[in-house]
Amino acid sequence: MRQYLGTGLAALFVLLCVGAGSAVSAPQARRTAADLGSLGGTSRSAPAANASRRAIHNSELPQAGWIATDLGSLGGTNSSALAVNASGRVIGNSELLPGDTTQHAFSWTQETGMVDLGTLGGTGSDAVAMNASGQVAGNSTLPGDAETHAFLWTPGTGMADLGTLGGTFSDAEGISDGGQVFGTSEPLLGGVEFHGFLWTAGAGMVDLGALQVEGVTDDGRVAGNSGEHAVLWEDRVGASDLGTLGGTHSTIYGGGGGTGLVGSSTLLGDAETHAFLWVPGTGMVDLGTLGGTNSVASGVNASRQVVGDSFLLGDTVMHAALWRSSGVGRR
Repeated sequence: MRQYLGTGLAALFVLLCVGAGSAVSAPQARRTAADLGSLGGTSRSAPAANASRRAIHNSELPQAGWIATDLGSLGGTNSSALAVNASGRVIGNSELLPGDTTQHAFSWTQETGMVDLGTLGGTGSDAVAMNASGQVAGNSTLPGDAETHAFLWTPGTGMADLGTLGGTFSDAEGISDGGQVFGTSEPLLGGVEFHGFLWTAGAGMVDLGALQVEGVTDDGRVAGNSGEHAVLWEDRVGASDLGTLGGTHSTIYGGGGGTGLVGSSTLLGDAETHAFLWVPGTGMVDLGTLGGTNSVASGVNASRQVVGDSFLLGDTVMHAALWRSSGVGRR
């Protein structure tokens, strides 16, 4: 299972910030990249943008003016938060006893405090992702700890075993707002290859073959990477190639829902790699760079503002980047 706990952390804290941004135009419009700068260092990254269009970033120097709330632990020394939704529910993982590295997934709200989500009968569990309604995807060992299965936890029904594709192992990596869980699983007992899967309440765990899943769209299509290209998979159709920006390679890193998909692609000749935004009906759009050769997009919000990283002119310094529509060419 993944380990999300940092060593030497005395307690868990979560930082919350509220911001606002300007509205953007339709995805057909030309998009511009804004350099978000740094906090004094030479490098900075922006892995996501939230619903209020504020870019969330990491920089080499600490940000002042934040309020830290200690969420505690499940009795152990260390705990770590992974996600927070619009209602304020936080999920993460916590050690259970001082000096013991065994961890369980948790859910925290202002009303309940930190609640242990338990396991599927084994020793440990870890939360991976949460959707808007508070459903949690994660992984847990089974009795005897010889097998690890993906799980779905809901506030009303608790933890459910999602099974595997035939082997002893499955690994949840994300969950959509519709409750669809995606990840990887061992398809056969003793198999050396892992396949992507999509789990739904109606169909159970569906084998997606070699597809590396990165997200799920609002209409149930699965976005991911297969071979050298970004692809979109849908039931009874299979995988559709999303193409490239002229080069031989493209990769999805984020997106889903109804916002579009983001990632990077090589240009003609494969000497440059640019961030892209892909939306239905428009296809893959080159977002450009902050003056350097390479850029990558890692997150997109409901207004289709895109965040990621880009090299500056000279390709020696990388900054966080925010791409938004300039309004030029808007229909």
